[in-house]
Amino acid sequence: MSVDKILALDFSGPLASVALFSKEGNILGEIIETHEKSHVSRCTKIVDDLLLQCACRWSDLTGISLNVGPGSYTGLRVSTVLAKAYSLSHGLGLYSQMGHTIIAYHLRADLKEMHILLDANKEVVYHAKLNSSGSLTPVLRKKISELHLLPSDHIYVNTDQYHTQFADLYSISPNLTYFPLTAKLQAAAFQHPDLISHVDPLTLRPFYLNQPNITQRKKPLIA
Repeated sequence: MSVDKILALDFSGPLASVALFSKEGNILGEIIETHEKSHVSRCTKIVDDLLLQCACRWSDLTGISLNVGPGSYTGLRVSTVLAKAYSLSHGLGLYSQMGHTIIAYHLRADLKEMHILLDANKEVVYHAKLNSSGSLTPVLRKKISELHLLPSDHIYVNTDQYHTQFADLYSISPNLTYFPLTAKLQAAAFQHPDLISHVDPLTLRPFYLNQPNITQRKKPLIA
C-alpha cells in the first residue's frame, strides 16, 4: 500500500534542510546541509540525495511543504522558487508554513508564555510571543540590543550562534533554549490543517517583514 509522501524545504536560516515524511507525520528522512550559506549551489543536490537515500521517486510524492519565513532573504527566495518549480513540473500540491508557527506548535503543550526569536542578520531578530492560551502574537523585528526588555523566562532561538550571543550579553542562559528550525518539524502540522496553507504555486510569496530593495544602486565607497 502506497503512502502519501511530502517533501519539505527549509532554507530560512544559515543552513538548509530538506525532509521527507508521510501525511500521518512519520519522518522518513532528513538532510541538513552543513556547508553554511550554500543554498544556491547545493539546493537541488540535497533534495536529490534525500530522495535517493529514501528510495523515493518523484511519482511517490503528493506534495511540497515550505517554510515561507521570516528568515534569510536569499534562502527564502531560493526555496520558494524551488518549491514552485517542483510543484508545477511534477503536479504536486504546495503547502506553506511560517517559521514561528512551526516552533510554536511544538511548544504549545507547555501552556506558558514564551518568546520565539529567529535570526534576521545585522543585529536584528524576528520576535513573536506564544501566549499561555496557545495563541501567537504577530511577528516583529527587534534589535538585539532591545532584547533585555523581554521577560527572561522561556526564550527560544533558532541558531546556536545567537544562543551563545544572547547568553553572553544578557546572562539569560538558564532560561534560553536552542531550538533548531529544520524541515522535519513541518510534519506535525499536517495533523492540524489550521496550521498550514494549501497555496497556488503561481501566487506563492516568501514572508518578508521588510521587502528588500534589490533595485536601488549602492552608493560608491569613495565619492
